[in-house]
Amino acid sequence: MLTWLATLGTAALGAVVGALAVGFLANLCVGWYRISSFEGGSGYYVLFMGLFGAFAGFVIGAICSRVAVQGTDAHFLRGAALTLAWTCGLTLCAGVLARIAADVPPESNGRSYEVEVELRFPPGVKPPPPQERFSPSATLMREGTSRSGGHANFEVSKAVESEGRWVLASVMTLKTAAARKTVYVSLEEQHGMYFPIGLGSRPKESDFQWSSWYDVESIYRKTEWTRPPAGTSFSLRYRVRVHTPPPPAPPQPTAAELEAEAFAALSPGAPFRDWLKFLRNGFPQDRIEPVVRNFSGRPDGNHELAALMVDPDTPTASEALRFVSLLPNPDPAVIAALSAAGRDLAARLEKTIALTPEQDPSYEAAADISLRFSPWMLSTRILHERQGTDFSTELRALLVLARKRPDSIVLRGDVVRVASYYLNQWTGEAPHPDDPPPR
Repeated sequence: MLTWLATLGTAALGAVVGALAVGFLANLCVGWYRISSFEGGSGYYVLFMGLFGAFAGFVIGAICSRVAVQGTDAHFLRGAALTLAWTCGLTLCAGVLARIAADVPPESNGRSYEVEVELRFPPGVKPPPPQERFSPSATLMREGTSRSGGHANFEVSKAVESEGRWVLASVMTLKTAAARKTVYVSLEEQHGMYFPIGLGSRPKESDFQWSSWYDVESIYRKTEWTRPPAGTSFSLRYRVRVHTPPPPAPPQPTAAELEAEAFAALSPGAPFRDWLKFLRNGFPQDRIEPVVRNFSGRPDGNHELAALMVDPDTPTASEALRFVSLLPNPDPAVIAALSAAGRDLAARLEKTIALTPEQDPSYEAAADISLRFSPWMLSTRILHERQGTDFSTELRALLVLARKRPDSIVLRGDVVRVASYYLNQWTGEAPHPDDPPPR
């Protein structure tokens, strides 16, 4: 015989299964009945239905457990099986009934239908002027209810005049399978009209052609907007079409593809600063050789590169300083320009260390020095290793100046640390005790 403890366990099982089953059904009903998610409405609906399912499952589990007590074959599994069968069975029946009662819009091969409507004005009556917080609209409604089966705004600016009468057009998605439908047209905030139309539950072949004009059945008006002349009125017609999704947008080229296209279109005679820009993001292997070849073929390339090394624009100067490291056998003019760039960098550093924290609170000037020093150091180090070129004089001047601003983390970490290490490597000069150690 099942005990009351087993009954409680079976009821708990029923509560869990009921909550899951009814919650799943409620989630389906959100789509079937188009329950709005405004202010969490659909979420609350699913939550409360899940709680109801838990309560119903608990009751069913308790009843099934006590029923299983009767007879000789009384055990927990029998009560659990009955609970699952009744809970899932009742939920399935409720789901079938809910699906039958739901207003599910018709489709054509998985694509929705659309309803085009045209509103024709009485002779001599113009569309209302645009309003700031209101747009004229058409709403397809199930007759006898206020539930929308489709909605769309009229674009007053696209009104056309035909045979002396103004016409507004709109297209709405068909969201109802009701057998009788009415189009509600609202032209002003306090003005509306009803047009019963002949569109049935599913569109017929004739519905894909323009219908005859339907006269307005009733007018809802709280303000005097206009009164049509006697014997004339508003009229509306419709036709159905299958929604055709727009063609997929052509794939947009990536930033790398756009850059590659711009590089391929670059003129050989373009300023060398334009060529250097394509080496900005690292050293792309497919661009190093073309840029070096273009530089080698320039009659005045050395002077152009020398001017770019001291360019006022820091990214441009950095690219030019770093480019020297790519040249296999730079001319003496390039080496001299690199030395001159070191002296220019020292002059800039001297102005930077003279700034007070109040004048440069974000240490942007020091960051600018670092952005120029790093590529200069790269090129000088490579030339020293390859050809034994001596840049110790320029490096020593930079180190002496940078040490004067121990409060600058950028200068200490990016200039003092590197300069003291390589000056020691090149000349044997020992670093100061307070110089940052090499990494």
